[in-house]
Amino acid sequence: LNVHLHGGVTPPEFDGHPHDAIPDGTERLYKYPNVQRQATLWYHDHAHGETARTLFSGLAAFYLLDDPDDEELGLPRGDYDVPLMITDRSFNADGSFRYRVDLDRGYRGDTILVNGAVAPRMKVERRLYRLRFLNASNARAYRLALGNNRPMIQIAGDGGLLPKPVRRREIPLEPAERVEVVVDFRQF
Repeated sequence: LNVHLHGGVTPPEFDGHPHDAIPDGTERLYKYPNVQRQATLWYHDHAHGETARTLFSGLAAFYLLDDPDDEELGLPRGDYDVPLMITDRSFNADGSFRYRVDLDRGYRGDTILVNGAVAPRMKVERRLYRLRFLNASNARAYRLALGNNRPMIQIAGDGGLLPKPVRRREIPLEPAERVEVVVDFRQF
């Protein structure tokens, strides 16, 4: 096991190199200086040859950086700033995970989860929401789209905020990729 902050500006000794495993019964302190602009990052186990399996087991989480300089943008905050981790899994009849190694294509489950839930629902208010998507699937790419071909406004990608917002009807999302959008629910 080791920890990699995906997308972080991190000193090499704290980057979680795949061959820099933490032996059983020991510990390691990682220091992240957080010297970059606002960004949706994530961390995960990065042990050599085990990343796909440990990611499948759930060893991953968001790491959100805010920048006070961006407060003037008026982006949705608090309950209206929603991180959404997309993964794919397969389940055994008893509900436990079923994992199969596929060295050629990578693991691909038959069920899509968002924040660990199958077919999740979220009640929204009539207002703008900031949705932070992370593709934490091992090998599956996604195409994000709203119903009825409604637009969303992309405001950020892997490197943080874009130079200016982009109106999109569909956004591709590859494994390990992050994207942030603002969605207008005021008419619903």
